[in-house]
Amino acid sequence: MTSDLSRVALLFLKIPGPRGQWLVGQLLAYECDRMSWLRTNQADYGDIIRLAPHAVVVYLG
Repeated sequence: MTSDLSRVALLFLKIPGPRGQWLVGQLLAYECDRMSWLRTNQADYGDIIRLAPHAVVVYLG
């Protein structure tokens, strides 16, 4: 039996996003030019993007 927390974790891992560095993901690229990063990744991945592995989900809707 899968717990609710496990289900949430699995859903989170399925959220698309650009590949980045192991620990920080795309945080460095995001910090350099936030608006450009958001526009580009929204076009590539949609309105919900994973910014870093196991860290932040950005909703662009």
